[in-house]
Parts: sequence; C-alpha cells; structure tokens
Amino acid sequence: MLRKVGFSLLAPVLAMVFAIAVASIALLLVDVSPVEAFSLMWDFGTTSTSVASIVNRAIPLYISAVAVAVGFKMGLFNIGVEGQYLVAALFAAWLGGSISLWGPLHIAVILLAAIVVGMLWAGIAGILKVTRGVNEVVSTIMLNFIGFSVIGYVLGEIIISGDSLVQSTPSLPETAMIPGLNWIFTLLGFDEPHGVELQGFVIIAIVVGALYHLLVWKTRFGYDLR
Repeated sequence: MLRKVGFSLLAPVLAMVFAIAVASIALLLVDVSPVEAFSLMWDFGTTSTSVASIVNRAIPLYISAVAVAVGFKMGLFNIGVEGQYLVAALFAAWLGGSISLWGPLHIAVILLAAIVVGMLWAGIAGILKVTRGVNEVVSTIMLNFIGFSVIGYVLGEIIISGDSLVQSTPSLPETAMIPGLNWIFTLLGFDEPHGVELQGFVIIAIVVGALYHLLVWKTRFGYDLR
C-alpha cells in the first residue's frame, strides 16, 4: 500500500521539481533571483484570502474529476465534463432562481437537478457508443461545443426577457445559498479573508471524495473496477 502511495506521489513531485527548475532558469535569464521570486509567491499564496480563492476555484475542478473518475476506471474517457458541468450549472441556476423553498430543501433540489441534467447530457455519449459505436472521446468533445451553443441560445433567447444586455439566470435567493466558511480561518487563528468567502460547498466536495473512495475500495462494484 505504501509503495503504491509512493509511486502515485512520484509523478506530481517530479513535475513540481521540473516546473521549479524551468521557472528558475527563466528568472535567472532576466536577472531575477528565483529565491526572492518564490518567496514572494509563497507569501502571497499562503494568505487567508489566497487560500480561500484557491480552494473555491479548486472545488468545481475536484467535483468534475470525481465525476469522471469512475468512467476512467472502466476505461471510458469522458472528455466532455466541461460541457456537462456548464449545462447542468445553467439549468440548476435557472431552477434555483425560479423557485422558492425552505433552505436545505432548496439547496438539495438544486443539487439534484444539476446531477440529473449532467447525467442526461453525458448519457448522450453513452447512447451513441452503445447504439452506434461512436468513440466517447470524439462524442464528448463534440458535445462540449454543442453544450456551449445551447447555453448561449438558452440564455439569449429563452431565459432573458426584454432588451436586457446582461446574459444571466435569475438571482439566487438566500435559501439557495450554502453558508460560507470564513469563520474557520478565525477559529484556527488566521486572518479572515478579505473580499472572498470560502464556499461551504467544500464540505460537499469532501463528502463526495469520501464516497468515491468507499465506492472504489469498499464495494464489490469497486473491486470489479479495479
């Protein structure tokens, strides 16, 4: 087990070392101290505001990665996660701004809607593969661009009314918002982030990752995948 963990960490560590080496050479070529430059990067990147921003940006990437991980384990390469994510997000945002429910139920309905729409959009590639033998790499990439066009059309022709120049879904009410987690920084003795709120969705991301681990390593289905 430890050997597997070591090998899995080897690639990102080597990539990081290589990136640092290349960046250092580039900095030296323009007469900038790599030590000073990396020190400034570290100081900026470890502030509470930067950490919150990094985590917020990582959440959709992490969720998307987990979403396609099972398919990758099966040897199915879903390259269309961007389109699936955006189409699902559009529908979920529209639904969330169009209904009024009790807080937790409102959030649950939005998440369920996003899951269903994302699954249906991804299912198009599955149907094409099963019925027509279309390679999922090709179909999912093409569905990305179709998804972008669908989003533009829906926003411009269906959701937006009147002569508004702002392409946006309805604003989400407070009941559709997951509370922020900036208080965690204060609790741990750090400064509270400025101008950014650590998204509460990070808790859901952690739960999703734990469920994926249980699925792959603690179930018969996961054993068959491995």
